[in-house]
Amino acid sequence: MKYSRQVIDIADYVFKNPQMKTAEILSHFGGKWRKGRRTIERYYKDAKEYNKKRINKQESAKDAVLVSRAKEVVKRAILTREALLDFYTGEIRDYLDMKEGRKKVLKVEGTIIIPTFQDAKSAGIEIAKMQGYYAPAKNEITGRDGSPLIPEPLTVEIIDSRDKVLKRNADTDNESIQ
Repeated sequence: MKYSRQVIDIADYVFKNPQMKTAEILSHFGGKWRKGRRTIERYYKDAKEYNKKRINKQESAKDAVLVSRAKEVVKRAILTREALLDFYTGEIRDYLDMKEGRKKVLKVEGTIIIPTFQDAKSAGIEIAKMQGYYAPAKNEITGRDGSPLIPEPLTVEIIDSRDKVLKRNADTDNESIQ
């Protein structure tokens, strides 16, 4: 549906001022355009529909960005090390190009994406991790209050009590024989 300029004007006004009441909108635009109440009500009805479509379009664009990022995550899981390095380097390059004004916007499947500093920073961190610039982290896992998780080795002392029993039996046997 093609919307008239009046409908788009009302839609923009309502979009910027969502708390505005219907009577205020009717009086504002009725006086501005010198149109009747019924005409302005029709414009207002179409403006509501226009705004719904506008919001749905914005949400679908956000969903498309989320889907494309999810696809990138899947690609990252499948990509080789060299391809990942190229991908992260490209993210940093895109950010620097945007910052220096060489590139205006980045379009992915019709959606405008503006690289941020955080994107470039996280890409740099990933490159550093992949190249092994960070020393391995040394983590010591302990129990409560710093005690070791595995207790000290137990020492088990085996006492052969059979020797004592045999001695007793031998002593009692000797006594009974005498």
